[in-house]
Amino acid sequence: MFPIIALWSHPRSMSTAMERIMRERGDMQCFHEPFMYDYYVNHNNRMMPHFDINEDHPVTYQDVRDMLLEQAAKSPVFLKDMSYYVFPHILSDKEF
Repeated sequence: MFPIIALWSHPRSMSTAMERIMRERGDMQCFHEPFMYDYYVNHNNRMMPHFDINEDHPVTYQDVRDMLLEQAAKSPVFLKDMSYYVFPHILSDKEF
């Protein structure tokens, strides 16, 4: 299993700049806010402006988590996400 590096942030924290740095390295698979699908699509929270839903993307916390773990079996993973997207799921997911 390769490492999973997660940057949990808040809006307007310049976290996307850090994500761009990690993408430019070229040695890991990078994911931009993968848990937003659980937050916005699965839980029917308000929609984010300009958010186009990719129908191939998993929409539950567990399915997004599994997708990240599957990728980490093949290569290192970096994800940048908002901490409130995974709350409260992450609190009971000690393994992840």
